[in-house]
Amino acid sequence: MTVDEQIKAAYKKKVEGSLEKAVRIYALQAYTNIVISTPVGNPDLWKSDPPPGYVGGRARANWNIDINTVDLSVTESTDAPDTVQAINVTAKYKVKDTIYISNNLPYIQRLNEGWSSQAPENFVDKGLMLASRQAKQIIARELK
Repeated sequence: MTVDEQIKAAYKKKVEGSLEKAVRIYALQAYTNIVISTPVGNPDLWKSDPPPGYVGGRARANWNIDINTVDLSVTESTDAPDTVQAINVTAKYKVKDTIYISNNLPYIQRLNEGWSSQAPENFVDKGLMLASRQAKQIIARELK
């Protein structure tokens, strides 16, 4: 390998490393923002009675994050998703990968369309936009 090729390879590695880090930061911020902004059902605010045995939090608990595949799983849990799992997933991200954030509950789209009075319409999109600003701030601080 010539000196010129070595320099190009080193530069490519540095750029890819920086890009991977930026995408990881963005993905984690987006995932966190979306999870936090997902409404947890509060039957006291409903016009009708909840179904028997209803417990809120299932929509929030069903956010998934994975690389190169959409996680189609659904859980009955109402516990918030595991942040450590999200960190572990995004840590594996490489430049040619795709990170998917998904929720497979049949009513998640309605929630995002403003069905709940507890969350703004388009809370998913708003979480993504906020993540973009947050990631830029984090990266800017690291460059100082």
